[in-house]
Amino acid sequence: MAITIDWTTRVISVEKSDMSLIQSDPFDVYELDIDAFRRELKSIEDSEAGIVNPDTHSHNTLVNIGGFTLARVVEIINGYTITFEDGQYAVNLNGANSNLGDVVNLNQVSIRSANTAGLIESQVSAVMDEIREMAFRSLGQQGENVAIDQQAYDGSGLLTSSRKRIYDNATDASNNADTGVIATYAQTATYNGTMMTSYTEVFVP
Repeated sequence: MAITIDWTTRVISVEKSDMSLIQSDPFDVYELDIDAFRRELKSIEDSEAGIVNPDTHSHNTLVNIGGFTLARVVEIINGYTITFEDGQYAVNLNGANSNLGDVVNLNQVSIRSANTAGLIESQVSAVMDEIREMAFRSLGQQGENVAIDQQAYDGSGLLTSSRKRIYDNATDASNNADTGVIATYAQTATYNGTMMTSYTEVFVP
């Protein structure tokens, strides 16, 4: 990167060449990796000119707690502001929670911040998808939208195996369709004569 800092005005300047172009139609969109940005700032702070000046930012790294990852946080401090090279384009701020959008000197550039409430967004999404799937399975198992097929019988006409599928809607369940399936289970039964001695229902991934 070629980021520069005016120590007198405390203005941090970011050129287009300091960012990655990720979209050019219908207009240009650049991405600023906040972690790479703060490391470049730290490098400038450690230079002969920077070491005698106040720090530009504070940094809290990723923290793993109970299987979840709390997002990195970068905060511009001590009155420093940021000026992006002027022009009609947008900048996506990614890689950390930050206050960069609050300390930008306004011009034609559109700044897009993507701060999250602590957890990294992709992990929040994965957790929510898992909770949603478990809820759907539970509702389906209550018998609201269920279809059973692929039955197999023994010589006495007793059901020994079948497939149960639960659905997210009644129409697909009524038609035993391949769409709308939430989960599939394999059912098996064993008998002693005509008396059932065991029954299992196993989730099929």
